[in-house]
Amino acid sequence: MLLITAGLSCDQSRTGTATTDRQNELVQLARRRFAAFFDGDKKVYEQLVAKDAVFAYSNGRTLNYEEAMSELAPLAKAGTYNFHYEDIKFRDFGNSALLVYRLVFHGPAGEGGDYEGVESDTFARVDDAWKLIAVHGTTIPYPKRASVKVDRKRLDEYVGRYESTPGIYYDITCEGDQLVGRRNGFQKTPWVAESTDVFYVASDPTATRVFMRAPNGQVAKLVRVDVQGNTEWTRVNEGSAAAGLN
Repeated sequence: MLLITAGLSCDQSRTGTATTDRQNELVQLARRRFAAFFDGDKKVYEQLVAKDAVFAYSNGRTLNYEEAMSELAPLAKAGTYNFHYEDIKFRDFGNSALLVYRLVFHGPAGEGGDYEGVESDTFARVDDAWKLIAVHGTTIPYPKRASVKVDRKRLDEYVGRYESTPGIYYDITCEGDQLVGRRNGFQKTPWVAESTDVFYVASDPTATRVFMRAPNGQVAKLVRVDVQGNTEWTRVNEGSAAAGLN
C-alpha cells in the first residue's frame, strides 16, 4: 500500500479548502491514534486502524495489526506526558492520503522520556470511513548520552542469553571491559553504560536497555525501553535467575 501511495504524482493531490479540512481531520485522527497507543486504548485503536495495517520503525521492527494490538498496553499515566506535531506535510489522493510530520513528545523519564521523530501515516477510505493503513516512524538522533565506567565483575553479571519469544534472543557477552549485545540475525554491538544496570547503544540513543534483577540480586531480565513501547527479554541460559521474578 505504501508503494502505491508513494508512486502517485503530487499533481494528483487535491488543493483548496477541501484539502485543508481533510488535512485537519486526519491530523486529529493521527493524534487520537498516538494517544491511544500511549494510553493502551485498544477500543480506539480498533476504530482508527485497518485490520491489514503495517507498522515499521527505525529500530528495525515491523508489525502487523495483530502484533501491534497484542503489544498495546498503557505506557504512562494520563497527564504525565504531552506531544505535538510540527512541519506537517499532507498529500490528498482522493480515497487515500499521506500525512508526514515531526512528532515532539515529552514523557516521564522512567517510561522512555522525551522523543522526537519523523512519522508518516497513510490513510485510506474503508467502509466510508478513514482508516490508518500504514505507519513509519523514524527516530531523530539525540545528542550524545552520558557514559560511566562499570567494572568487569559487574559486567559479567549481565552475560547470558535473553529471549523475548522462542527463537528471538539477545546474546550478551564481554569483550575486555566492554559489554556487547548481539540479537540473533544481527551483528554484535557495543553497549554503553549510563549507570548501573542501565545501558544504551550509540546508534540507537533514544532507547534504553535496563537489566532487571530478581529479589536475590541476580540479573533475570532485560527490558528495552523507548517511546514505541517496552520489550522484555527473559534470561534463559542455564543457571538463570529468571524464575525469581515470576
